Amino acid sequence: MAIFKEMRRVRPSSSKAFDRTFGPHMDAAYSGIYRCTGCEREIAVEGGRRFPNHPHPPACPAILWQLIVSVSHNVAECVPAKFRRQA
Repeated sequence: MAIFKEMRRVRPSSSKAFDRTFGPHMDAAYSGIYRCTGCEREIAVEGGRRFPNHPHPPACPAILWQLIVSVSHNVAECVPAKFRRQA
């Protein structure tokens, strides 16, 4: 389970991106933390990189990675309002 310290650093989302699953060696659609739906192992993957295969107990279902925490790349969200350029 992903753990965080400050609630203000994360926010909920109902995006369909969190419903998709990816098999080993597929490309990640988004940067973030993914969880194996079979064994619950978690990994961080950069968008566009391939998902790894990993040691998986034979009794577990197939390896499928599901996004559990997405990374925001919206620079405007990272820059305090007083420092943003006005259009």
